[in-house]
Amino acid sequence: MSMELETYVWSLGKCTGCGACVACCSRGVLFFPEGKQNPDHRKLTKHFGLSTYEIDPCFGCEAFCVEVCPRLREWGDGKMVSVVSARSSLTAIRSRHGDLLSDVLNQLLVSALKSGFIDGAIITDVDRWTWQPFSRVVTTEEEIYDCAGHQFIWSPTLSSLNEAVHDKSLRRIALVGAPCVIDAARMIQKSKMKGLEIYGKSLRILIGRFCAGVCTHNLVSEVIEKEMGISPRNIAMMDRSAAEKLLTVTLRDGTVREISLANTQKYLRMGCARCTDYLAESSDLSIGYTGSRYGYCTIITRNAAGESVLTRAVQTGHLEITKSVDTNQLYIAKRNKQKRRRSQLYDEELILMLEGLTDPEKRLEALKRYAQLSVRR
Repeated sequence: MSMELETYVWSLGKCTGCGACVACCSRGVLFFPEGKQNPDHRKLTKHFGLSTYEIDPCFGCEAFCVEVCPRLREWGDGKMVSVVSARSSLTAIRSRHGDLLSDVLNQLLVSALKSGFIDGAIITDVDRWTWQPFSRVVTTEEEIYDCAGHQFIWSPTLSSLNEAVHDKSLRRIALVGAPCVIDAARMIQKSKMKGLEIYGKSLRILIGRFCAGVCTHNLVSEVIEKEMGISPRNIAMMDRSAAEKLLTVTLRDGTVREISLANTQKYLRMGCARCTDYLAESSDLSIGYTGSRYGYCTIITRNAAGESVLTRAVQTGHLEITKSVDTNQLYIAKRNKQKRRRSQLYDEELILMLEGLTDPEKRLEALKRYAQLSVRR
């Protein structure tokens, strides 16, 4: 039941915001309240005469939400089949927002769609007036090119999974998302629960983005709009600089404004502080800037499915690739993010302390672990 999520994930600020629990909730009672970083329950009541009673919406449920939460599992390193640098071959057919990463992702998706490998995709778009991101289901080449792609602002990507599977009857879906989103999708694929089977079988290819963390929409409303005086409707795209030290904001008139990535830290989602996965280790194929020279993206394939999508895009002329990748940069970025493992250890200690209130054995274990953490400082 979702009380387990509330105790071990939400209350500790560990929620990734992936949207998997909302999409898979069999009762349809989980949702993301405005201004909150984790889901909540819809209130259900029952009337008996003049009396009103609140009903536990999770009583007797299958607990799909617990089954798919990526924060309730341990994740290891993924395999690397190949590592290449890539750029779009079709420069005349670009993302309307023009950022390099979107271009390469678009060509991967369009090539897979045209060849019948996928029949649709779940990706991120933004409201052009507010720059509020949202999850979008696309089924045509035109819809893919129309999307803004990832703009470093959080949205629950998997929240549109029901639309893709049930409303649009898609059965070969490409999912593009942050490492936590890919982890959740992998949990759905691996689940043996009957109610999740249709979702797992419908997810055909998982494409992960390299990710150091995503910000809440407050970055737009408080920094870009209030401090910089830029109306969200004038933003054309947001992207990281080549040196990965700046967030560049390109306006519709071509003007480029910059924000130090250090100044975006306070707007990072709380759950990002607990994430140690930079390279989307559980994906079929992952993509980002690190390791490639300017004008190219790094693509890591991790299995046959990832290799197939990349090979197809090259063969159809959508992408051109080179093997000139600085893998040392990849490993440095990976190690830097894995240093966040210490915050996970403190989370585990806190859970043990809470359980120790009623269990003497857990209390002794909590004291032992606390002593070990103190020594490691």
